Order: sequence, then structure tokens, then C-alpha cells
Amino acid sequence: MPVDLVQIPKPHDINQITCNTIAELVHSDSDDLPNPSVVSPCQKHDTASFNSLSAKLNWPGFSILHANVRSLKQNLEPLTILLSKLNHPLHFIAITETKIKKDTGLHFVPNIPGYSFSHSDTQYAAGGVTIYTKDNISYVVRHDLSEILTEAESLWLEVILNGKNTVISVIYRHPAPHYDSFTKELENILHNLNDSKVTYYICRDFNKFAAT
Repeated sequence: MPVDLVQIPKPHDINQITCNTIAELVHSDSDDLPNPSVVSPCQKHDTASFNSLSAKLNWPGFSILHANVRSLKQNLEPLTILLSKLNHPLHFIAITETKIKKDTGLHFVPNIPGYSFSHSDTQYAAGGVTIYTKDNISYVVRHDLSEILTEAESLWLEVILNGKNTVISVIYRHPAPHYDSFTKELENILHNLNDSKVTYYICRDFNKFAAT
């Protein structure tokens, strides 16, 4: 099933959109992790050119937007304005670096009209992840998968799309050592999902090393 991945590169590029069309995500019976097949190159668009492209291609399937916003509170309004300018439906909006902290919790209203809100907060100054899901899509939060991935902040939602169990995930890994431990945990999750014949899509921001 085709899926459109739409990404905002940086907060100051809130009116710029980078998009890929992923044709297929294949489950692998081998020990290798599955790789998506990208049928169009990554391209940057403003809202007008993106809307023109969307109308021309008439993309089927569903769409996921991923944005690293570096503070959801600060950038929620421009994000919402951007969404209002798009003529392409977005079924899931994955956010990294929400900066919603465990010790303070939500101190603002994070609503985007037409979407439900799920999040995993952070204990650090940066980090935190969120997924906005279109109101007409039912989902279950897979806390069991987040608990496996101790080396990152993550959120995993299981939904039924076209009659198939599908997992939508967003992952943020802080700059830190021990990257191998993180990849092993992630491999365990993906092999588990493969064994269960679950299709999955991951929006991610993986920082490999701590800043020096």
C-alpha cells in the first residue's frame, strides 16, 4: 500500500516541505531489517508547489507528516497554519522534540482540529515525541514496544488500515554513546513486528553521538 511521507526539515523551515513516496515496505524473513523502496527522490516544496504536486499525482493510500519542532508549544501555531494551507490529507502527524517534560507535563493546549493527541514526554530539556491521529482512525497505544526501547523516547500506535494491522511509530534518540545498544533494542522490536506480520512505519530522529 503506497504511503506518502511528508517531512518539515527544521522549525525555521515551517513553510518548507520535503516529501518522499514510499512504494513498498517489505517484511523480511531473513535476519536483515526491511528497507523501504523509494520510488521518487526527496524534494523540497513550498506549500503552493506541494499542493500542485499533490493534485497532479493524486496519491493513494495514507499520509504521514514528520516534523522536528524543537518545542511543540512554541511551534504549534505555525504548524497548524501550515496544515491549513495543504490540500493533501494527512492521516498521522509525528512530532519529535516536543520538549514536553515529565516533571512539568502539559502546560498548554496541544490540540490540532480534527486530530487526537498522544505523546511520550521527556525528562530532559530536549526530546519528547507526539503523534496526532486523524479523528476517524481508531488506535491502540503499544506501551509494550516503548518499554523495550529504553535507549530512546518513542511512541507506537497500532491501527487497522485497509483491514491490516499497522504500527505507526515516532522515535527520538538523544545524542549519546552506546548506539549499538539502541540498535539492538530496535532490532528486537522490528523482528517482533515482522514475526507478527504487522506492517510498520517509523518516523525517526536518531542522534548517534553526544555533542562535544
